[in-house]
Amino acid sequence: MQRPKTAVSEAYRRHKGRPGHRQIAAVLSRNKKKVQRIMGLLKPKAKGRSKKSYRLQAIGKKASDNIPNREFTADKPADKWRINVTEFKCTDGKLYLSPIIGCV
Repeated sequence: MQRPKTAVSEAYRRHKGRPGHRQIAAVLSRNKKKVQRIMGLLKPKAKGRSKKSYRLQAIGKKASDNIPNREFTADKPADKWRINVTEFKCTDGKLYLSPIIGCV
């Protein structure tokens, strides 16, 4: 078993200086007050999480042509179809729902 000071400094270095005393205590399964006291002696500062960059969408590009020209009635069944894509952000990632709508 490592000494507490070396364990805290190793966990801090392994996670690139991002976690604070609560996260390091959770990783090491130790008392957070003890980890906070050790970090006070070692003087490491948490950097925080890295920021995600924001990419601008291309402005002025058309997604698709407006073929139906807002005419949503069809002469026969299954003549015109529409879809609607919805994005859900979950803990596992992104999920997409795409129902198919038949216009009558």
